[in-house]
Amino acid sequence: MSVKGKNLNNKVLFKDKGQDKSQPTFLNICAKNANNSSIEMLDPKGVYCVDMRVKNMNSFTFTIHCDAKVSFVNLERKNAKNEKTLKVGCKEQGP
Repeated sequence: MSVKGKNLNNKVLFKDKGQDKSQPTFLNICAKNANNSSIEMLDPKGVYCVDMRVKNMNSFTFTIHCDAKVSFVNLERKNAKNEKTLKVGCKEQGP
């Protein structure tokens, strides 16, 4: 999947609700501004490969399922503040 654009502010750039795909998902994201935006990789059996080139990505959030496998082949950003990575769907670990 390719996401390209000059200004992608305040948008969910990619959201995978967990369709349990057998093939890896390749994300190619190229934008000038991605402020207050997010990428949501929520398939617990998902395999994601991310190539991301963004000039500005302030208040950007990556939401990743705990069991998903994510690889960044490129994470290029010139200006980034308040970048967060959230993990969801994590099983509680016992003592």
